[in-house]
Amino acid sequence: MCIRDRYYPINSELVSLGTDISVTGYGMNSRFNKDSSKSFTQRTANGAIRSIFTIGPFKRISFHDVDTMQGASGAAIINSKSEVIGVHITGGCDDDGGNNSSSLLMQNPKLVEAIKTCIDSESL
Repeated sequence: MCIRDRYYPINSELVSLGTDISVTGYGMNSRFNKDSSKSFTQRTANGAIRSIFTIGPFKRISFHDVDTMQGASGAAIINSKSEVIGVHITGGCDDDGGNNSSSLLMQNPKLVEAIKTCIDSESL
């Protein structure tokens, strides 16, 4: 979650449907494309949040249409203001469409605290 030797700010405010997002990760490229030489290279894709639902008291999950590849889990979900709003957790797209999902930071204090602890440990 770092850009130009600084960290993206964390935004744990409410996120709305249609929010433009991007995911940068190092996923596999060989599932649909036989050129495996591009696997695990940095790739950024853009899309938007399509639905938001809640599991338990603090787990906000979103489905988004960003085209990610297997292995990109854990990548930051970045909004158009260059703020981290979530963590990519599941790629579920295939030739017929599908959804990718993320764990949103909004109203999720445990996830926000975990990320801040990680960032603080790297600042030492």
